[in-house]
Amino acid sequence: MKYPLLLFLQFLSFCLLAQTGSIRGKVSDAEAGKPLVGALLLLEQNGQQLKEVQTDLDGNFVILSVPAGVYSLICTHPEAPKQEIKGMTIREGGIRLAYFRLGNPDIDLGGKAEENHQSQNLNRYSAQSMLLRRKSSQQIIETLAAESVFHSGDEDLSKALRQLPQVNVENNNQLFIRGLGGRYLKTLLNGAELPSLDLNNSLIQLDLFPSTIIDHIILEKGYSAEQLASSGTGIINIETRRFPEKQQLQHQLHIGMHQSASFNPNFMSYEGGTLDFIGLDDGSRSLPSDALNLPDNPSSRDLTLALRNRSLAFPANFSTKMNMPGPNLGLNFSISRRKDLKKGRSISYAFVALFKRFSMMYEGGYAAMHHLTGDYEANYELENQLELSDQFYQEQSRANLFFTLSYKSRRNRISLVIMDNLGTEKSYRELEGLGGRYQFASGLGEDTRYRTKSWDFEQKNIAALQLLGRHLRQNEALEIDWTLSASLSNNNQPDLRYFNEVYSVNTFSGEEQSHRIIEGAGGEPRRFYRQIQAFSGEGQLNFKRKYKQKRLKSLSWGFRGTAKYQYFDERQLRYSTSYLPYTGGGAANYIQSSNYINWSDSTNSLVPGIFIENAYDSTNNYVALELLLGGYTSTLWTLGPKTQLEAGFRLEGVINAYTGFDQDSISVDGLNMYPVLLPAFSLRHELDKDMLFRLAYSATIARPSLRELSAFTSFDYMGDYQITGNLELAKQPTHLQHLDIRWENYEGQRSLLAGGFFAKYLQNPIELATLEPGFSDQMQFRAAPWGYLLGMEIELRQELGMLGQWGDAWWMQFNFSYIYARAKIAKEELDFMRLERADAPSFRPLFGQSPYNLSILLQYQNKKLNFEANLGLQVQGERLAYVIYGNTPDIIEQPRPNLDVHLNKPLGRHFELRFSVQNLLDSPFLQTQTFKAREYAYRQFNWGRSFNFGFYYNM
Repeated sequence: MKYPLLLFLQFLSFCLLAQTGSIRGKVSDAEAGKPLVGALLLLEQNGQQLKEVQTDLDGNFVILSVPAGVYSLICTHPEAPKQEIKGMTIREGGIRLAYFRLGNPDIDLGGKAEENHQSQNLNRYSAQSMLLRRKSSQQIIETLAAESVFHSGDEDLSKALRQLPQVNVENNNQLFIRGLGGRYLKTLLNGAELPSLDLNNSLIQLDLFPSTIIDHIILEKGYSAEQLASSGTGIINIETRRFPEKQQLQHQLHIGMHQSASFNPNFMSYEGGTLDFIGLDDGSRSLPSDALNLPDNPSSRDLTLALRNRSLAFPANFSTKMNMPGPNLGLNFSISRRKDLKKGRSISYAFVALFKRFSMMYEGGYAAMHHLTGDYEANYELENQLELSDQFYQEQSRANLFFTLSYKSRRNRISLVIMDNLGTEKSYRELEGLGGRYQFASGLGEDTRYRTKSWDFEQKNIAALQLLGRHLRQNEALEIDWTLSASLSNNNQPDLRYFNEVYSVNTFSGEEQSHRIIEGAGGEPRRFYRQIQAFSGEGQLNFKRKYKQKRLKSLSWGFRGTAKYQYFDERQLRYSTSYLPYTGGGAANYIQSSNYINWSDSTNSLVPGIFIENAYDSTNNYVALELLLGGYTSTLWTLGPKTQLEAGFRLEGVINAYTGFDQDSISVDGLNMYPVLLPAFSLRHELDKDMLFRLAYSATIARPSLRELSAFTSFDYMGDYQITGNLELAKQPTHLQHLDIRWENYEGQRSLLAGGFFAKYLQNPIELATLEPGFSDQMQFRAAPWGYLLGMEIELRQELGMLGQWGDAWWMQFNFSYIYARAKIAKEELDFMRLERADAPSFRPLFGQSPYNLSILLQYQNKKLNFEANLGLQVQGERLAYVIYGNTPDIIEQPRPNLDVHLNKPLGRHFELRFSVQNLLDSPFLQTQTFKAREYAYRQFNWGRSFNFGFYYNM
């Protein structure tokens, strides 16, 4: 009997709920756009008060179980006059949305009653509200709303960031702000750092993060005491979805093609694992656990057979094959839901899953090395050290899982964020051509040719767990924010192989001849097994006390601690060719089991062949640790009715420890600790209601990355410059002082005209340079004495209605900056340069800084046709890529304009078709040297265009 009764009660409760509706909304400040906490909402009918609620930490409110009828909704707040919405109709099972912007007589009713329990988007982070946030900020910031990312159709974070003014993204992961990138940037996830998966890039891998997890993005170009001190040109904070305003279900399917790689029957690849197509290593590439063991005191026979067995334990796979890639494919699923509880509480979650696979390639590339040989005045050209053709083929895959669970009450907010990302790259590369630098080592003379091939499989994984909270105490006068974050990353490279050879060409027949493998030209064939493991833990505790005094508005203070650990392990195996000289035929013909060393039972003698040796290099293995403890205090003052000043300072202490390995022992090679005291202030003055003047000064410190400290050697290809770190840099962090002057004029909800000047002084700016005079392929990170930077920028966001009816559908964002930046050349190097060149300059361009930056974003929206289009152009000027010691010209990376186009066509309420073209201009990647008006290419290739067609479903 109890089950029919239970069913009856559930049915009755459902019927009662269906007879009521609800009201959701948001209360914000009309001027600043900030949410108003603690605003009181009164629901009245015929002059009688029925319900009363207050807004939460985000300014949101919910009134549940409202019987169908007509009501008045009144909003009051101590800091603004009350507002009222009259004649609000609530329908059975419907959701009514209401927005209050206190301080402004205009009330945005927003939304409408819904019969299917589906609320409209509250635009918590719409482009308009984020622009208001930027306007009201005490600091110099740029903002990007989730709404803008959605309409652009950008698939991942690397593409979405291009919408931010002064931000350039190249090769999906190289990030620049105001033309300067790399070590001077910080990327944060919900305010916490994540470890990098790339030894040569300290930033997180941007294309691992799907755009569907983004709530909003803040670019902080000015600095306050509460921010990380270890930055030089900006901090990008990516806030993920934690408090969805409505239930949402999204599916995305992308099918595309790369103009050169997709469906190319001549795409070069190689035999790998059975799970390569989904980006996983099946274990077949792993280093056998006992493969390096050899018998103690073996006889010649036992040692020979042991070496043969060791060689047989590794796949003799140095061959390539044609493998036609299919289309580029992307799948994305996301769901978010919010459940409103009683007394203003709510619980919400969001889940995102993504998988994509794509191919890319280039052929006809060029790689070279040129150097000045002899006296500067007596020479008119550089000597060719290498001149190679270059071809590259790569298959990539990305997988992402993201989950958040959040609880919110009127005075508390707690969120759990869990994320797991996986990225895989499988590639083959071949370079061949003139090898002048090897002509003496090879004995082949001026006709020496060089060929190098590489096979690579790299798997990158990062998992992060974050717990974030915010609380209001003392009648909302005290804000408490805290963060606990832990992340673990793993970069596994179980298969990296190199095969290098020199040869000559017969003058008459044109055939290759005199093939050989020599130590001076890349050495014997090698296999690398590399693994990078990194851990990052962080804790933050921040307080903000608001005051109602005439002068002092708020006092902020807090603490932050971080710990970073990185472990790098490299195992190197070498195919010894001592007993079987190479005579040509290619890698696959030479490295095969039939050519392995053996012991003849019939003749009881050695059968010449190749075998694998352990080539472990202790300098390429290390453990690095960084511990940071910091605290800050900051105050906000009102200097007048339209002027505010924030002033504070930050104290940080850092311990850097680096441990190098050798085969028998472990030794500590570096231990450094240095505290720093860094001031910061910012002035914000309202010239009138929509016009601002800003002035900011701050000091920061750009500490060397673990890669810049480590003795690990890396290179782009075998034969190129070899790059190592420098442990001495731990004692020479880059100290920066910043000055920003800015003027901003806001017009309407989407229009802005801004301009300003900025300057930086850098002590010990780090650059990548060769180590000594004359030709050398050894490069190292080093510190220049000092440098400076002077710049100006202008920004325009404008609806183009002034062009007439045709222009009403267009919106434009234009940003341009010009920068003059120089670094002082060290006295020792300058003295050497002036021995041959009396007029050698005492300054060179600041390493990595572009002299100009231009970005243009055009958006078109035709409401009649229900059609959207976006066009984005980015270009930044040439920048110093490598410093060459002495009078040999430095290597400069040339401008590479990038143009992307996105087209969106909604089909009803739930469906949308999308089409995009990326890298439409296909500008070449080009690095050059210029000597006496002649330009020499160092690297050149074209990545090619990509075309994508997408189907989007939103419920």
